[in-house]
Amino acid sequence: MYLGIFSSKSPKKDKIPSVHTMAYNVDPEASCYVGVHAYQRDHKDQIHAFYEMFFECLEGFFAEIGAPQRILIFRGGLSDSVIDEIADYERMQIERAIDKYREDSSFKDEVQKWDPKICYLDVSRSHSRFTVDTGDRVYENIKPGTVIDKDVVETANDFIMASHEGRLGTTRPAEYSLKYSTWPESDILDIKVLCNNLCHLLGRSPYTVALPAPIRMANFLAKRCREFKLANPNMDFDYPNFPESSKNTAYFT
Repeated sequence: MYLGIFSSKSPKKDKIPSVHTMAYNVDPEASCYVGVHAYQRDHKDQIHAFYEMFFECLEGFFAEIGAPQRILIFRGGLSDSVIDEIADYERMQIERAIDKYREDSSFKDEVQKWDPKICYLDVSRSHSRFTVDTGDRVYENIKPGTVIDKDVVETANDFIMASHEGRLGTTRPAEYSLKYSTWPESDILDIKVLCNNLCHLLGRSPYTVALPAPIRMANFLAKRCREFKLANPNMDFDYPNFPESSKNTAYFT
């Protein structure tokens, strides 16, 4: 299961509430995504409805594919100053939702011994730029798939990846930070490959993109939620009153 989580916080002087979204795949090929969202009056980074949103994602994934044995989470929309605190909070909510689903699910025979492994990555666009010196003071963009995981990263769990080709100007890579993981060590080695492959699976783009599809989809959903509230003639920001027909569909693409 691939899950993107994104937070779009409004300025305090803005009347529009903050939007928190999750987008997850509903096919084994990780090419089709649906999402859930929540509006939040305050401007805090913590998602108050995280437990309910993640539980809904589990239900949707289970109904389409089955119980996920591995869950790869991409978290975006947070600053470096709060990510560790938020990651700890969300980890507790994830474990709580999994325990609750295991107890209350109508598929008890299938989930009785279900213990999914979680990998949680913080993802953002990097401010670093890299070029290749080809000689004679000629510099070219780095090749797609280039990974930088030493010297310029803060910890051993961080890496910078340019999965896309810089078609205009200098390539702006993405920065990944592994916050926690219960995956086996052998599977953790595949994370970079998975991140790169997911950048090829954004259905609305014919090109490889800079960020993995799950977090891009969550970002698209956040933008659509904000636009929906801006177009609401009643300016009722208290409830996420999307039409019922839009549930379990990729309406935000």
